[in-house]
Amino acid sequence: MVDNITTILELDGLGVEVVSVQEPWLDTGSPVRSLLIAIFSWGAEQERNRLSERTKAGIERARRKGIHVGRPPATIDVGRASDLLAQGASVPQVAHKLHVGISTLRRALQSGGPRPDTAVEEGTRRGPRRTQPGGR
Repeated sequence: MVDNITTILELDGLGVEVVSVQEPWLDTGSPVRSLLIAIFSWGAEQERNRLSERTKAGIERARRKGIHVGRPPATIDVGRASDLLAQGASVPQVAHKLHVGISTLRRALQSGGPRPDTAVEEGTRRGPRRTQPGGR
């Protein structure tokens, strides 16, 4: 329902006249239409707010129970990364081969790195940056 209202409002903004066979109150000329759209919009906004509050409460409850919320930490074999770098591979190439982000790999290398059985927190990136042909 909310998506329908949003679509109708977008069409109105573009100057399209909306005529509904099943819901006559949606017709552009209906005098009650503006009121009903306002009421449905308010209801949708309230539902979004409640959803957000429930989500935040669920995350907070999980944290209080000690449950990790968010992306799992990445595991990096720093020894293998060092070997690949010593063989001439670039940091982006090594990051791609190890399936970690470039920044994550650099942090692990700078800190001396964890052993393969420990982890380093991964940033927001999901992998190495892809370069465009021509070096960009």
